[in-house]
Amino acid sequence: MKENTTKNQYEKMTRQMLASLYEENNLIFSPLSYYLLLALAYNATAAESQKEIAEVLGNDDINEYAKLLSVDSKELQIASGLCLDKTIAEAINKDYLRLGKRIFDLEIFSSDNALKAINDWVRKKTDGMIPMLLDSLPENFRLCLLNAICFKGKWDKRYKNADIYDESFAGFDKNETVTYLSSEENEYLEDEYFTGFLKDYRGKRYAFMGLLPKNKGKEGYKEAIKHLDIMKLYQKREWMEVKAIMPEFEADNSLDLVALSKELGINEIFSDCANFSYLTNDAIKISSIIQKAYIKVDRSGTKAAAASAMIAVAMALPIMDRKKTVALDRPFVYCLFDREKEMPVFVGCHLCNH
Repeated sequence: MKENTTKNQYEKMTRQMLASLYEENNLIFSPLSYYLLLALAYNATAAESQKEIAEVLGNDDINEYAKLLSVDSKELQIASGLCLDKTIAEAINKDYLRLGKRIFDLEIFSSDNALKAINDWVRKKTDGMIPMLLDSLPENFRLCLLNAICFKGKWDKRYKNADIYDESFAGFDKNETVTYLSSEENEYLEDEYFTGFLKDYRGKRYAFMGLLPKNKGKEGYKEAIKHLDIMKLYQKREWMEVKAIMPEFEADNSLDLVALSKELGINEIFSDCANFSYLTNDAIKISSIIQKAYIKVDRSGTKAAAASAMIAVAMALPIMDRKKTVALDRPFVYCLFDREKEMPVFVGCHLCNH
């Protein structure tokens, strides 16, 4: 696998997603779910449509990397699906279905009520954390590519009652009282824009990364996001005692990823020039890309889920002596980090609890 065109592209895509999606509100998204959805589309397209997606995903060894990312773990379950309108079911390329099963363990289904079938599939695959992904489908709906991920992790070190207290959180516009969790951790993060810490989940494959911008205020926060490099922070981590303080919080949002996809350079699949010939000979194009994500962080651990959909329609045609404190008591950035694959699974911005 060529690191410079696969893993590094994933990291670049994550940074672009954060910069593009942040709009001075709480934000939670999954670069993993979006990447795997694009990989499903990559295998469905040809010619320029496929080339544009490949340039975002990495050009080389895309399926090898996607297969690696699609493997479940004890804490993280991943599912990919293809919902077909019955009018197109017989026109689907069987080679695509075989490849989808081999790489993504793709689940194929069709229904007279595609909207209900899609939402039922997402609800099941996210353990109810995302009860409904789509509100409606277009009249000329033909198919929907799907990805869902579900994370459930308990903290490696449990919080004691003495570690839990209520205190003020300094939001941009107002202060609010929140419940804080305090612990002693061993990995400290710092660069020009952030200080932070890593807190392990049980099994120590996954960690919560809390990142506090050094500069206060909205402008300092936005400037820090522009320069956020999660992998560099992880690779430069220092082993020392860190007093880590963070709030309990819960967040969810729904994101339209069409504009982001076009910013990344993916344009043709949305036009009447879209080439989905590896999937079907029917003339289809993408009408929307939606992602919903949810996260809950509390004294027990973390639950998080994301579901992404790409809807196609018919065309009109060792510990040191030093000690640091990182208190996430004002707007911060966070991610759920996979140590084994060295990549963020979820990324978020927390500005307030309400």
